[in-house]
Amino acid sequence: MEKTKFAIKTFTEGKNCAQSVLLSFADELKLDKSVAEQLTSGLGAGMGRLHKTCGAVNGSFMVIGRYYCLNVANQQEKADKINLKIQQLEADFVKKFGSSDCGALINTDLKTEEGRLYFNEENLKENICNNCVGYCVDWLVENL
Repeated sequence: MEKTKFAIKTFTEGKNCAQSVLLSFADELKLDKSVAEQLTSGLGAGMGRLHKTCGAVNGSFMVIGRYYCLNVANQQEKADKINLKIQQLEADFVKKFGSSDCGALINTDLKTEEGRLYFNEENLKENICNNCVGYCVDWLVENL
C-alpha cells in the first residue's frame, strides 16, 4: 500500500510514529502538512516519551477524528462513529501486538540514555515500531 510505504519511510527518516501516520493521510483529510506535523510532534514514544499510548495509535485516532468531522454532519452521529472506530482500532491493535502502550511494546525507557541506547542497539524502531506504524495505516485504509 502506498500510504503504508510513505508512513514507514517518513518514520524511518526521522518523523515520530504519530506524525508518520497522520502525514500519510494529510492530503485526503485536507490537512496542512506543516500543521499536522506540529500537532503530532509531542506524541512519539507514547506521548512525550511517557510510554503511554503508542504514537502510531494516537496518530490514527487523529485521522479517525478528522475523517468523520469531514464526512458526517450530525454532531451525535459523528461522535458515535469516532468513538466506535477508536474503540475498534484499539481492540484490534491490542489483539495484534498485546498492548497499545509504547512501554509494553518496546520494553525500554526512552527517557534514559541507557534506554535509548538499548532501543537503537536492538533496532526496535525497525523491529517493532515500523510494524505498529504500518499496521495502523493499513487498518485505517481498510476501515475508513
